[in-house]
Amino acid sequence: MRLLMTTLLFLISCHVSYTSLGSNPESIIEKQSQLFAQGIRSENFDILSKLFLKETTILPEYHPSLQSSSLLKAYYLQFFELTDTQQYEKTAFEIMAINNEYYIELGTFEHTYLVDQDESFDYKGKYMTYWKKVGEDSFKVLAHIWGASSYFDAKNVDLLYIHTDRNEGINPKTQWETKIEESRAFAY
Repeated sequence: MRLLMTTLLFLISCHVSYTSLGSNPESIIEKQSQLFAQGIRSENFDILSKLFLKETTILPEYHPSLQSSSLLKAYYLQFFELTDTQQYEKTAFEIMAINNEYYIELGTFEHTYLVDQDESFDYKGKYMTYWKKVGEDSFKVLAHIWGASSYFDAKNVDLLYIHTDRNEGINPKTQWETKIEESRAFAY
C-alpha cells in the first residue's frame, strides 16, 4: 500500500511539474499569444515577426488579406508609425485543438491608440488566431483575423495603405473562398 501511494504521489507530482512547465499546448499558445500582445503594446515588429511563419496571413479589418513576411512587416511598421499604442490587451476565451499540429484561439481584444497625435481611439472586438505547431514546445501564427464588436468610423483603422498585387494574395480554392475574395476585391 505504501509503495502504491508513493508511486501515485510521484506520478501526480510529475504531471503537475510537467504541466507547470508549460508543456501542454494550450498553455504554450496562451504564452505565445501574450507575447503577441506585448509586441503590439511595445510597437515592436521584431517580437511579432518571431511568431510568424513565412506563409502567415493576417486579415486586418478594412484592409485586404496580407500574406508574406514583407507585407506583414510593411503593415505593422506603417501602423506603428501612424499611431501611438496606449494599451493593448487580449484575452483568449477558447483554444481548440484541430489535431496535434493545428490549434485555433478565439478571444477578445482592446486596443487603445492615438490617431493624429491627440485623438484617442478605443478599438474593441474579437479575434481568431490559427496556430501551427513548429517544434515540441513552440507554435507560430498561421493566420490572424480581428474585427470590431460594434460599428465605428473606418478612418480610425483605414489610415494606412499597403500595396498588394492581388496575385500575391491567397489563391481561393473553394467556392466560399472565391466569393470572399471577390467581395473583398469589390471593396477596393
